[in-house]
Amino acid sequence: MPKVFITGVSTGLGNSLAREYLSMGYEVYGISRRAPENLKNVKNFHFDSADIREPIMLQSTLESLFQDVGELDLVILNAGISGKIQNISETKMSDLQDAMKTNLWANKELLDALDRLRIELKQVVAISSSSACSGIKGWSSYSISKAALNMLIKLYSAERLETHYSSIAPDLIDTPLLSAIFQTPNSEKFPTIEKLKKMKILSSTEAAKRVIRAIEKVRELPSGVFVDIREN
Repeated sequence: MPKVFITGVSTGLGNSLAREYLSMGYEVYGISRRAPENLKNVKNFHFDSADIREPIMLQSTLESLFQDVGELDLVILNAGISGKIQNISETKMSDLQDAMKTNLWANKELLDALDRLRIELKQVVAISSSSACSGIKGWSSYSISKAALNMLIKLYSAERLETHYSSIAPDLIDTPLLSAIFQTPNSEKFPTIEKLKKMKILSSTEAAKRVIRAIEKVRELPSGVFVDIREN
C-alpha cells in the first residue's frame, strides 16, 4: 500500500488531499496543530498533533508517527500561513520572520528530521503560490516566503538525487486562508484582492484533485521544478 505524508491536514487543501488519497487506497500520515474531525477513526489514516514551527516537538512527533515506517512514496509540504496583506515598506520584521518560520524554515526542519529518521522519500512536493514569482503589491511576507520555499526545494533537489522534488502552485481555493485575505482592512489599496474576488474559486476537494493530477505529471519533469497549475 503506497504511503503519503501531508502537513496541515486539519482543514482546507491538506484535509481534502488526505481524503482523496485515502479514497485512492493510500496509507495517509498527517500532522497539524488541530486534529481533523472528519478523519477521526478513518482506516489507514495516521495522525499526530504538532506545531511545525517547533523543531523539538516536530522531531518527537515524527519519531512517534513513523516508528515502523522506512519509506514514503510522497511527502506534501502543505502547511503554511498567508501573513498580513500590506506594503513591504510597512511590513514589520516580526511579520516577515513569522511567515518565513512557518512557510520556509519549518519545512527545512521537517525534511531534515525525516532524513535523521532514515526514511526513504520517493517524491517531495511543496505547496507554493504564483505570488512567489509575481511580486504583486500587498503579498509581502507571503511572496517572499514562498519564493524562498521554491529555492529551498530546488537546493534539496540538487543534493538528494534519489528523491524527486517540486513546488506546485495550486488554483484559487475556498479556504479559511482565502477568506481572511478577502477581509483585509482597506482592501481597496490592493487591487489584486478585488481581482481575486472575481476569479474562479475552487472548493478544496476540486483543488485537491487537480493538485494530485499535477503531482503525477510533475514526476516527468526535472527534479526541483516549480509548476503553476493555472498555467498548465
